[in-house]
Amino acid sequence: KQSHRNPLMASNGQVKALADALYKITNDFGSYRDIMPTNRRIVEVYRLQNVPLLSIPVENRLPWGSNPRTDSEMKAQTLAKLAKDEAENAANYIKDFESRLRSHQTAYAEALAKATPPPEDPEVVRRREEEKHLVSRVRSMLTGDANNASATVQQAFRGNRDAMNKEVQMINRQMSGALAPAPAPAPAAVGVR
Repeated sequence: KQSHRNPLMASNGQVKALADALYKITNDFGSYRDIMPTNRRIVEVYRLQNVPLLSIPVENRLPWGSNPRTDSEMKAQTLAKLAKDEAENAANYIKDFESRLRSHQTAYAEALAKATPPPEDPEVVRRREEEKHLVSRVRSMLTGDANNASATVQQAFRGNRDAMNKEVQMINRQMSGALAPAPAPAPAAVGVR
């Protein structure tokens, strides 16, 4: 530790290099600070020195074991025992629940396997068959009607198309006759005066 600092002389080039570096790192703003007076305070400058490493004494802790030696160890041991007991209780509960669920599920599956559906009423079966037959007939009738309607519409369009083609051909003939160029005048007779 030094109690004072000796001023050093700097050349113009050194001062310029410091000023340029200052302006460069402050984005050309420079330093707005003036040199402040020390007001009789001593400026202390610290310098690093190589010293040996600090030696930290090793603590002699109480050994861990089954018998707690402090209150904290006793609390931790008690909490660990409680946690272990709770985990065992939860495991036993889940095991019991699983066995009860499995036995009820097996009984339910066996009851379903033994149960046979009640016989159907013959009248209900007959009506179901009639409904299927009626639906089939209606479907075939609708399909036939749709095909007939499609054929009728196509035939009507073909008839109209043929009639329209005949009309267009007739109009084309009339127009070609009306637009034919007029015959050229007969050539004058040769030798007639």
